[in-house]
Amino acid sequence: DAVFHHLGRYLFHPTNHVWGLVTRYYDAYLATAQQRVGIQVRVFGAQPESPKLLDQITTCTQKEKLLPEVIAAGEPPVVDVAPANSKSKAVLVTSLKSWYYEKMKSMYWEHATATGEAVSVHQPSHEEYQRFGARSHDGKAWAEIYLLSLSDALVTSGWSTFGYVAQGLAGLTP
Repeated sequence: DAVFHHLGRYLFHPTNHVWGLVTRYYDAYLATAQQRVGIQVRVFGAQPESPKLLDQITTCTQKEKLLPEVIAAGEPPVVDVAPANSKSKAVLVTSLKSWYYEKMKSMYWEHATATGEAVSVHQPSHEEYQRFGARSHDGKAWAEIYLLSLSDALVTSGWSTFGYVAQGLAGLTP
């Protein structure tokens, strides 16, 4: 892991175009958050959206204390946190499908968190399917891998090279 991390950071330099995508997105959506959580969801081909997979992701992130639980509408927060002490978390979702991002974004927009933390959810692109050899698609993918590697914590699909590369560049254990 350490060897890949150091070699990857040394050898894998994005082109100016890709680096521009990375820096603009990071500065606009992720830089001001006190914690950045990267979530990479790999689905294959025409595989339908999976509520079960979404449940696995939310259960994992909440169990590992990466993201706070949400409370039902009308219920008081479990922990009373003053707004000045509230933490902000930015969640970067990378997936070919936008469905996972939309569900997570709605969850944190429509419900307060139990801890009072502010959670913003972002997805740079959602190409819907993998396009082999398309420069634009490959550039966006590389930008997203690099953005994931700038996260403080990662949740990745276990069968995805995309997630493994981001993990290795970040030097993190997902």
